Amino acid sequence: MTFPVLPNTIGQFTGLHDKNGKEIYEGDIVSFTADKESKNWVRPIKWLGAGFTFGDIFPLNYPSGCYEIVGNIHDDPELLSTNH
Repeated sequence: MTFPVLPNTIGQFTGLHDKNGKEIYEGDIVSFTADKESKNWVRPIKWLGAGFTFGDIFPLNYPSGCYEIVGNIHDDPELLSTNH
């Protein structure tokens, strides 16, 4: 069985993995917590200028243990309205 692929849903691999070992792609929605005392942020991964960002805010350069994929912008857009 084959399924059609919509070209606008294909994201570039960032070269990073989340805390569960899953590859992080542009368009993934990622939960970020730097440590137990910091706020949990949920943002999409975007290409901005010369690198990937966590939303429009942070460069995607923290250790992979800080990130967890919770969805993607195409299948789970409702996650973007929630700002944990």
